[in-house]
Amino acid sequence: MIVDVILYGSIILAAFVIGLVVLDKVRSKGIDRPDYGIPLTANSAEQEQMHRLVFERAEHKCEFCAAPSNRIYRINPPKHPEMYHLDDLLAICEGCYRKLTGRNEKNIPPHSSILYVRRVFARNRTYFLDVKETRHGMQYLVIRETKKVKEKYEEQKVIVFEEDFDAFFENLFKIIPKLKTKFTNEAQQWIDG
Repeated sequence: MIVDVILYGSIILAAFVIGLVVLDKVRSKGIDRPDYGIPLTANSAEQEQMHRLVFERAEHKCEFCAAPSNRIYRINPPKHPEMYHLDDLLAICEGCYRKLTGRNEKNIPPHSSILYVRRVFARNRTYFLDVKETRHGMQYLVIRETKKVKEKYEEQKVIVFEEDFDAFFENLFKIIPKLKTKFTNEAQQWIDG
């Protein structure tokens, strides 16, 4: 019995170390891209089926640490999402996802769900405006800016929590008229109120 426990513990430790090595290898190949994790809510039937196959392949366990998986991670995201392949997707847990993407666990509320997403394409940048909600019902706004620099993507992020909405938006609306730029007629009417 003790030998079984020691052997089982050694196998778990070895699997964890192998998972960390795989994580390091994936990150060393330049996979420094913005958030390409796909929440469990898929956009289309094809994506949903693809996600189901990935979770079944991994037996609903993280492919790095064997914890229960709840995220899909794209290893090599293509330019067109409909062209990704099953081998490019990994089923991973939230902890490994955060390690892989370099996210700080303290900055991201646990078990958040996406309520609204707006993507804004600029000349050489993309802005994502995400309204999310924690499992406790607290809403927050995530403003992400991504831009391609050489062969990698850089991401900047601002998180505005519900209790700060009033101060944030009040000051945002005060600063917009100070901008020395011309807005479209529609945007100017919106700014003027």
